[in-house]
Amino acid sequence: MSENSQPAKEGDIYEPAKSINFSVAENISEEKMEKRLSEKIFSDISPLDQELLEKASSIIDKHIDDPLFDITTLCEEIGVGRSSLYSKFKVLTGMAPNNFIINYRLKYAAALLQRYPGLPIAEISDRSSFNSSVYFSQCFKRQYGCTPQNYQKEYAEKTATEL
Repeated sequence: MSENSQPAKEGDIYEPAKSINFSVAENISEEKMEKRLSEKIFSDISPLDQELLEKASSIIDKHIDDPLFDITTLCEEIGVGRSSLYSKFKVLTGMAPNNFIINYRLKYAAALLQRYPGLPIAEISDRSSFNSSVYFSQCFKRQYGCTPQNYQKEYAEKTATEL
């Protein structure tokens, strides 16, 4: 087994979100990404807009395990109003800021599922700031097309066959 696919053991200390890199481009909706790629305008995002998205991602990452983190906190830390943030995110990512946050948390959860296959789903849900494991599973299935349990199992099987 590779270092990243070791099962979790009692007492293990898990690396914080900062150790898992997500590019801003990964958080742009597939529909928006296809549109941008087809129109070849993806590289036309201004440096200021790119900075806004990177700052938002950094702030979300800093609060990845805080279930009380919300759009109001994001707006305060970025220094923009709620409606301005909504407009910018809609134009740049095709998503509302709340969906961007949920998408970011789901990507973090998927990375945890891959990295720590023995970690219980409820703990993954908690570490990803979902207040309910049921809601987490519903969001995860909508995003990835399978339950977190199946995702974890399929990734473990795929990793085992690659060895």
